[in-house]
Amino acid sequence: MSHYTVTVRLTKARLDAHQGEVEDALKEILAPFDENTDNPAFLELVKGEDGEEDYQRNPNAKWDWYTIGGRWRGFWPVKDGVGIHTGEAGAFGNKSAGGSDIVRVSDIDMDTVTDRWVKDCDKFRREYREFLSGKKFPHFEGPRSTMLDMGLLRVEEDSSKEIGPDEIDLGKWGTDDDRKEWRDIARVVDDKGLDAYLEILNPIRTYAFLDDAGWHAPGNMGWFGCSSDNPTSLLAYANDFRKNVLEAAGPEDLLVLVDCHI
Repeated sequence: MSHYTVTVRLTKARLDAHQGEVEDALKEILAPFDENTDNPAFLELVKGEDGEEDYQRNPNAKWDWYTIGGRWRGFWPVKDGVGIHTGEAGAFGNKSAGGSDIVRVSDIDMDTVTDRWVKDCDKFRREYREFLSGKKFPHFEGPRSTMLDMGLLRVEEDSSKEIGPDEIDLGKWGTDDDRKEWRDIARVVDDKGLDAYLEILNPIRTYAFLDDAGWHAPGNMGWFGCSSDNPTSLLAYANDFRKNVLEAAGPEDLLVLVDCHI
């Protein structure tokens, strides 16, 4: 199983159609992607196997249950004086991060977001250079994991395969018998080139977003947090999130943070 975040953009028109009731508007926009929907418009008949009865399912299902907030309760940092609306805590009773789960874009504390983003970018730039210089970091933490997401690092199993002119061989990656010959091959870019990747570090970008145009995500989420995204799709999605969520939302639109379970 796994959990992931979705930003749902509720337009003023959709909210007005439900007399401003957020949960009703949310349920409507989420229905086409809900495993448990009973709306026949979203269901298809599946033939049973080995004597099992036929059954109906939603082929576009993205989760089996969801909640506002959940493990990410208090996700959106808000300006002073803005009312805070939070949903339920996650399965382990996590505390709120201090923000709101339902917010207008104009009420998001972008100064705090920008400050976090700048610090994260500066940290990544520094650690990226250190990593290229041979400093060791935990395999799935620090710059290595982020570089894999960005496409600035690949793992090469074939020890005889040549590397590109803009790449360097950082040596062996694994230690066990199956991976002991695998190598980390890093792409070397200057500071200006690195800037093109930093949208991925946006601290308020969620895994997916949903608006009146439909579902948007860099890939498909599977069990244990495994996604089918790749560096190209992730960077494209990160830019789409900024354009179609943070910049396109109207002054009366609401953004709702949803914790989805699969």
